[in-house]
Amino acid sequence: MQKGTRLARSLAAAVGLLLALGQTAQGDVFHMPGDLTSLDMVTVGNPGNPLDTRFASPAYPYYGNGTGFGAVPYEYRIGKFEVTTAQYCVFLNAVARTDTYGAYSPGMAEWCHILRSGNVGSYSYSVDREWANRPVTEESYWDACRFANWLENGSPTGLQTAATTEGGSYSLNGCTSYYGAVMPRNPGAHWAVASEDEWYKAAYYNPATGTYWTYPTQSNSLPISQLPPGGMEPPGSANHLSGGTGSYADPIHYLTEVGAYSQSPSSYGTFDQAGNASEWTENIPFQAVRTLRGGSFNSTTDVSAGNRIWWWPGANDYEEVGFRLVFVPEPATLALLPLGGLAVIGKRRK
Repeated sequence: MQKGTRLARSLAAAVGLLLALGQTAQGDVFHMPGDLTSLDMVTVGNPGNPLDTRFASPAYPYYGNGTGFGAVPYEYRIGKFEVTTAQYCVFLNAVARTDTYGAYSPGMAEWCHILRSGNVGSYSYSVDREWANRPVTEESYWDACRFANWLENGSPTGLQTAATTEGGSYSLNGCTSYYGAVMPRNPGAHWAVASEDEWYKAAYYNPATGTYWTYPTQSNSLPISQLPPGGMEPPGSANHLSGGTGSYADPIHYLTEVGAYSQSPSSYGTFDQAGNASEWTENIPFQAVRTLRGGSFNSTTDVSAGNRIWWWPGANDYEEVGFRLVFVPEPATLALLPLGGLAVIGKRRK
């Protein structure tokens, strides 16, 4: 009985170690000053949770499939915030001095205030401090995958090759296709763009009751559209278009700083999954387009769990779309058994 208990504890410790790797690895990459947000991750537990089946398929099948979302059979970590412009600048300066596959788009200068200087082969990137903590937008789905690949590969510096951005979590191999490309997450990948189920669970699932909220502010009522930090009382606050007046929460910047609505987290402690920037997910609803979740500063109904939209993966000209990463310690079973075995062997040798 004691041996079983020790093994169970060893396995539990190994799970914690694997989940912590995502946080530890990124801490060596982003070296953000104290006033800038780093790539913080939160743990989403409760593996094997049920689907959310409250919303029937609408008239257009690519908006929903009627089977529900949110069931995830494993524990994982997800970005507490959307990826920021400052974080994306670190990525660009590491791999986009030539920028073979267009990880930078001209729209980033207008909407994210990321500026590029220099010539091909010696490009450098900077961001206005006022915009550094706001979500990066104007990136394609493939750009988001390249960001994940870069982290999966240990955040190296160099040209955009299989060792930096083109291999790893996704086998992109130079893909910039607007139509038709699938490129699924590779088996055993750790860093990835959130799948729709991973994103949905982190936003809407209530582990205390085993049910789902309609909004990712732990509420079944639309969060209030107002400047951050907003009020402390439910239904919370978010950066979305006010349905009654059609006005923006922040008419100057449009995009608010990540985590600025500090009183409106999801049940797992994520922020800004209602409004701010719509976010890419891996899901392919039809013809290899990707699902967007969470609505944006320019939408109202899309912040609900019952609404999803889509966009072409090669598009990088959309000021309302950002992304959020996950870190998955998979294949967990294969990784945990050796760790647990080592713990037992060490005990015997002692």
